[in-house]
Amino acid sequence: MRARIVLGIAFITVLWSLTGVNAASATPMGTLALVNCGGGGLTITNTSITWLPNGTIAGTGCADTAPLTNITWSGGTVGAGATANIRNITAGGGPLDHFIDILGAAPVLDFTLDLLGPAAPTNGTACAGLTAGQSCVPATGSPILLVDDGANTIFKLRASGVVTDGVAPGSEWGGVFMSELNMTPVQFQTVLLGGGSLTFTYSGTFSIPESTAVPEPMSLALLGTGLVGMGARRWRNRRQRG
Repeated sequence: MRARIVLGIAFITVLWSLTGVNAASATPMGTLALVNCGGGGLTITNTSITWLPNGTIAGTGCADTAPLTNITWSGGTVGAGATANIRNITAGGGPLDHFIDILGAAPVLDFTLDLLGPAAPTNGTACAGLTAGQSCVPATGSPILLVDDGANTIFKLRASGVVTDGVAPGSEWGGVFMSELNMTPVQFQTVLLGGGSLTFTYSGTFSIPESTAVPEPMSLALLGTGLVGMGARRWRNRRQRG
Protein backbone atom coordinates (compact mmCIF):
# COMPACT_ATOMS: atom_id res chain seq x y z
CA MET A 1 0.00 0.00 0.00
CA ARG A 2 1.54 3.25 -1.13
CA ALA A 3 1.62 6.21 1.18
CA ARG A 4 2.97 9.70 0.87
CA ILE A 5 4.95 11.62 3.43
CA VAL A 6 3.32 14.84 4.45
CA LEU A 7 6.05 17.42 4.22
CA GLY A 8 4.50 20.06 6.46
CA ILE A 9 5.95 19.47 9.90
CA ALA A 10 5.03 21.87 12.69
CA PHE A 11 8.02 23.73 14.08
CA ILE A 12 8.98 23.22 17.70
CA THR A 13 11.23 25.44 19.77
CA VAL A 14 13.21 23.84 22.56
CA LEU A 15 14.86 26.28 24.94
CA TRP A 16 17.70 25.41 27.22
CA SER A 17 20.37 27.21 29.23
CA LEU A 18 24.01 26.25 28.92
CA THR A 19 25.07 28.59 31.71
CA GLY A 20 27.47 26.84 34.04
CA VAL A 21 27.24 23.52 32.18
CA ASN A 22 30.37 21.79 30.95
CA ALA A 23 29.87 20.73 27.30
CA ALA A 24 31.60 17.43 28.05
CA SER A 25 28.75 16.46 30.43
CA ALA A 26 25.78 18.08 28.69
CA THR A 27 22.49 16.20 29.00
CA PRO A 28 20.94 15.52 25.56
CA MET A 29 18.49 18.27 24.56
CA GLY A 30 16.76 19.43 21.40
CA THR A 31 14.62 17.98 18.61
CA LEU A 32 14.96 14.75 16.62
CA ALA A 33 13.15 14.52 13.26
CA LEU A 34 13.33 11.25 11.31
CA VAL A 35 12.36 10.03 7.85
CA ASN A 36 12.95 6.62 6.31
CA CYS A 37 16.09 6.25 4.21
CA GLY A 38 15.66 6.40 0.44
CA GLY A 39 13.39 3.69 -0.92
CA GLY A 40 12.39 2.59 2.57
CA GLY A 41 9.46 2.80 4.94
CA LEU A 42 8.00 0.32 7.37
CA THR A 43 6.04 -2.91 7.23
CA ILE A 44 3.44 -3.47 9.95
CA THR A 45 1.54 -6.60 10.92
CA ASN A 46 -0.61 -7.32 13.98
CA THR A 47 2.51 -8.56 15.82
CA SER A 48 5.47 -6.61 14.43
CA ILE A 49 6.95 -3.48 12.89
CA THR A 50 9.89 -3.81 10.52
CA TRP A 51 11.72 -0.66 9.40
CA LEU A 52 13.04 -0.49 5.83
CA PRO A 53 15.63 -0.61 4.32
CA ASN A 54 17.91 -2.64 6.60
CA GLY A 55 20.17 -0.82 9.04
CA THR A 56 23.84 -1.52 9.66
CA ILE A 57 23.16 -4.26 12.23
CA ALA A 58 20.72 -7.17 12.24
CA GLY A 59 17.19 -6.41 13.42
CA THR A 60 17.28 -2.71 12.53
CA GLY A 61 16.17 -0.44 9.72
CA CYS A 62 17.69 2.75 8.31
CA ALA A 63 16.43 6.27 9.07
CA ASP A 64 17.76 9.75 8.23
CA THR A 65 17.63 12.87 10.40
CA ALA A 66 15.44 15.57 8.80
CA PRO A 67 15.93 19.38 8.77
CA LEU A 68 14.22 20.00 12.15
CA THR A 69 16.88 17.92 13.95
CA ASN A 70 18.95 19.95 16.41
CA ILE A 71 20.36 17.95 19.32
CA THR A 72 23.00 19.20 21.75
CA TRP A 73 24.79 16.59 23.87
CA SER A 74 28.16 15.74 25.43
CA GLY A 75 29.63 14.80 22.03
CA GLY A 76 28.64 18.07 20.33
CA THR A 77 25.59 18.55 18.10
CA VAL A 78 23.50 16.50 15.65
CA GLY A 79 21.60 18.15 12.78
CA ALA A 80 20.02 17.09 9.51
CA GLY A 81 21.72 14.56 7.25
CA ALA A 82 22.81 12.01 9.85
CA THR A 83 21.91 8.33 9.57
CA ALA A 84 20.35 6.26 12.34
CA ASN A 85 19.52 2.63 13.06
CA ILE A 86 15.95 2.02 14.30
CA ARG A 87 15.22 -1.33 15.91
CA ASN A 88 12.39 -3.58 14.73
CA ILE A 89 9.53 -4.18 17.20
CA THR A 90 7.95 -7.53 18.03
CA ALA A 91 4.91 -8.05 20.24
CA GLY A 92 5.48 -9.34 23.76
CA GLY A 93 8.77 -7.57 24.45
CA GLY A 94 9.70 -5.06 27.10
CA PRO A 95 11.72 -1.85 26.76
CA LEU A 96 13.96 -1.72 23.69
CA ASP A 97 17.49 -0.56 24.44
CA HIS A 98 19.11 1.11 21.42
CA PHE A 99 15.70 1.59 19.77
CA ILE A 100 17.22 4.52 17.87
CA ASP A 101 21.00 4.98 17.56
CA ILE A 102 22.48 7.97 15.74
CA LEU A 103 25.38 6.56 13.72
CA GLY A 104 28.70 8.35 13.87
CA ALA A 105 27.92 9.89 17.25
CA ALA A 106 30.60 9.21 19.84
CA PRO A 107 29.74 8.30 22.51
CA VAL A 108 26.58 6.65 21.13
CA LEU A 109 23.28 8.51 21.44
CA ASP A 110 20.99 5.69 22.60
CA PHE A 111 17.21 6.25 22.48
CA THR A 112 15.55 3.54 24.62
CA LEU A 113 11.88 2.82 23.84
CA ASP A 114 9.77 2.67 27.02
CA LEU A 115 6.22 3.30 25.82
CA LEU A 116 4.02 3.09 22.73
CA GLY A 117 0.79 5.08 22.82
CA PRO A 118 -1.64 5.05 24.45
CA ALA A 119 -4.01 6.25 21.73
CA ALA A 120 -7.20 8.22 22.53
CA PRO A 121 -9.73 7.48 19.74
CA THR A 122 -13.03 9.31 19.39
CA ASN A 123 -14.81 6.14 18.20
CA GLY A 124 -13.04 3.27 19.97
CA THR A 125 -12.59 0.31 17.61
CA ALA A 126 -15.50 1.40 15.36
CA CYS A 127 -13.40 2.26 12.29
CA ALA A 128 -16.26 1.96 9.76
CA GLY A 129 -18.29 5.02 8.83
CA LEU A 130 -16.03 7.65 10.42
CA THR A 131 -16.42 11.26 9.37
CA ALA A 132 -13.51 13.68 8.81
CA GLY A 133 -11.62 14.30 12.05
CA GLN A 134 -12.95 11.22 13.85
CA SER A 135 -10.54 8.46 14.89
CA CYS A 136 -10.37 4.81 15.92
CA VAL A 137 -7.89 2.12 16.95
CA PRO A 138 -7.54 -1.26 15.17
CA ALA A 139 -8.22 -3.17 18.42
CA THR A 140 -8.90 -2.37 22.06
CA GLY A 141 -5.72 -1.12 23.74
CA SER A 142 -3.79 -0.64 20.50
CA PRO A 143 -1.34 2.31 20.49
CA ILE A 144 -2.14 3.00 16.81
CA LEU A 145 -4.49 5.90 16.13
CA LEU A 146 -6.24 6.07 12.74
CA VAL A 147 -7.71 9.49 11.90
CA ASP A 148 -10.22 9.95 9.08
CA ASP A 149 -8.90 12.68 6.78
CA GLY A 150 -11.63 12.62 4.15
CA ALA A 151 -10.14 10.73 1.22
CA ASN A 152 -7.19 9.43 3.28
CA THR A 153 -6.25 8.09 6.71
CA ILE A 154 -3.64 9.64 8.99
CA PHE A 155 -1.74 6.99 10.93
CA LYS A 156 -0.27 8.10 14.29
CA LEU A 157 1.94 6.25 16.73
CA ARG A 158 3.30 7.91 19.85
CA ALA A 159 6.62 6.68 21.25
CA SER A 160 8.67 7.77 24.26
CA GLY A 161 11.57 6.75 26.46
CA VAL A 162 14.98 7.95 27.64
CA VAL A 163 17.98 9.08 25.59
CA THR A 164 21.49 8.80 27.00
CA ASP A 165 25.08 8.86 25.79
CA GLY A 166 26.50 6.93 28.74
CA VAL A 167 28.31 10.05 29.97
CA ALA A 168 25.77 12.66 30.99
CA PRO A 169 22.43 12.05 32.77
CA GLY A 170 19.67 10.82 30.44
CA SER A 171 16.71 12.85 29.19
CA GLU A 172 13.10 11.86 28.56
CA TRP A 173 12.19 11.92 24.86
CA GLY A 174 8.81 11.63 23.17
CA GLY A 175 6.93 12.32 19.96
CA VAL A 176 4.87 10.86 17.14
CA PHE A 177 5.46 8.70 14.06
CA MET A 178 2.96 9.48 11.31
CA SER A 179 1.98 8.66 7.75
CA GLU A 180 -0.86 9.59 5.42
CA LEU A 181 -2.36 6.51 3.81
CA ASN A 182 -4.45 6.24 0.66
CA MET A 183 -7.05 3.99 2.33
CA THR A 184 -9.86 4.21 4.88
CA PRO A 185 -9.43 3.45 8.60
CA VAL A 186 -11.64 0.36 8.30
CA GLN A 187 -9.53 -0.94 5.39
CA PHE A 188 -6.40 -0.58 7.55
CA GLN A 189 -8.15 -2.32 10.44
CA THR A 190 -9.42 -5.16 8.24
CA VAL A 191 -5.97 -5.93 6.82
CA LEU A 192 -4.30 -6.14 10.24
CA LEU A 193 -7.06 -8.08 11.97
CA GLY A 194 -7.07 -10.48 9.03
CA GLY A 195 -3.40 -11.29 9.55
CA GLY A 196 -2.13 -9.21 6.62
CA SER A 197 0.57 -6.55 6.41
CA LEU A 198 0.89 -2.96 5.23
CA THR A 199 4.03 -1.18 3.97
CA PHE A 200 4.30 2.60 3.77
CA THR A 201 6.68 5.54 4.25
CA TYR A 202 6.89 7.45 7.53
CA SER A 203 8.33 10.41 9.39
CA GLY A 204 8.51 11.35 13.05
CA THR A 205 9.32 14.30 15.30
CA PHE A 206 10.48 13.93 18.92
CA SER A 207 11.39 16.44 21.62
CA ILE A 208 14.21 16.08 24.18
CA PRO A 209 13.27 16.40 27.00
CA GLU A 210 9.76 15.10 26.30
CA SER A 211 7.23 17.90 25.88
CA THR A 212 3.48 17.86 26.40
CA ALA A 213 3.25 19.88 23.18
CA VAL A 214 5.15 17.56 20.84
CA PRO A 215 4.46 18.47 17.20
CA GLU A 216 2.84 15.81 15.03
CA PRO A 217 4.80 15.30 11.83
CA MET A 218 2.60 13.97 9.07
CA SER A 219 4.13 10.56 8.98
CA LEU A 220 5.09 7.51 11.10
CA ALA A 221 3.74 4.10 11.64
CA LEU A 222 2.87 1.21 13.85
CA LEU A 223 0.93 -1.87 14.57
CA GLY A 224 -2.23 -3.80 15.25
CA THR A 225 -3.56 -6.12 17.95
CA GLY A 226 -0.47 -8.11 18.95
CA LEU A 227 1.47 -5.05 20.03
CA VAL A 228 -1.43 -3.92 22.22
CA GLY A 229 0.31 -4.82 25.46
CA MET A 230 3.20 -2.51 24.59
CA GLY A 231 0.88 0.48 24.57
CA ALA A 232 -0.82 -0.37 27.84
CA ARG A 233 1.92 0.53 30.27
CA ARG A 234 5.22 2.31 30.72
CA TRP A 235 7.95 -0.23 31.29
CA ARG A 236 10.38 0.22 34.12
CA ASN A 237 13.40 1.74 32.41
CA ARG A 238 16.71 -0.01 32.92
CA ARG A 239 18.73 3.13 32.22
CA GLN A 240 19.98 5.77 34.64
CA ARG A 241 17.91 8.93 34.25
CA GLY A 242 20.37 11.02 36.18
